[in-house]
Amino acid sequence: EFGYVDHMMLSFALGNLAMATAAIFLLLLCFLSPTVAAISTLAVCGIDVLLFGMMVCASVKLNSITLISLLIALALAIDYSCHLGHAYEVAPGATRVDKTAHALETMGASILSAGMSTLLGTLFLSLSRSAVFRTFFVLVWGTILWGLVCGLVVVPCMLSFVGPISAEALGSDTSSDEDEDEGSDTGGGPAGAAASAHAAESGQGAPAMATGDVSQKNGKPALGGRRSTSNSAAAGPASHPPSQPPQRTATPEEAGRPSTGSDADFKTPPARLLSSPSAQRLHELLY
Repeated sequence: EFGYVDHMMLSFALGNLAMATAAIFLLLLCFLSPTVAAISTLAVCGIDVLLFGMMVCASVKLNSITLISLLIALALAIDYSCHLGHAYEVAPGATRVDKTAHALETMGASILSAGMSTLLGTLFLSLSRSAVFRTFFVLVWGTILWGLVCGLVVVPCMLSFVGPISAEALGSDTSSDEDEDEGSDTGGGPAGAAASAHAAESGQGAPAMATGDVSQKNGKPALGGRRSTSNSAAAGPASHPPSQPPQRTATPEEAGRPSTGSDADFKTPPARLLSSPSAQRLHELLY
């Protein structure tokens, strides 16, 4: 009978592990989303595959003791993955990376401390002389170590790429990206405001320049526009000669009497007043 059990041990172990894995997945679906449940179940399956490799390296045969240890490993390893998955689901954040980072910040230390306490609690099994306890020690320590690696490294990486995200968070993330794109296209931000102000200042002189060009072509001042200062300066005195007031002819009465105007009028008196010698001498003394 023992020979038959050893012969059928591999198929028996694979069947029991498959049923235990299916039961774990169904239980996780009651508390977690399907994506997180599937990721946690895959992590547990990977841990069992690694334990099979450790058994080969340590020359440990597959028997009833190692099969029990492998089944216990499923229960121990799922603890680290499902806790991090639950922390990911309740974590705030608009993106998968933000939610994963928040889950590691809130649950990472707890998972690490739980694993270290389990390792210290089973450390005394390494001093046992019984092969059963030593085999159990190797498999338990392998389960805890690989469970910490999967719970703190592998599962967060998978969640950051394919983790579930709510529709509200996805919509807010998309709208924020669209707002940023619109702001960059329309020159949003301080740089865009400065560029808009510069464009507005440069645009004020364009109508005046155009109006000045039209007035020069038609020879008439533009209607409703201001002539720019730059065009007036460029045109020079030749293009716009200074206007002179019309000269008025003096009447005979005004010609016979001295003017009471400016100093220039006194400097150039009428010829009739300068005819006498006294007037000429007075004029020389004064001017």
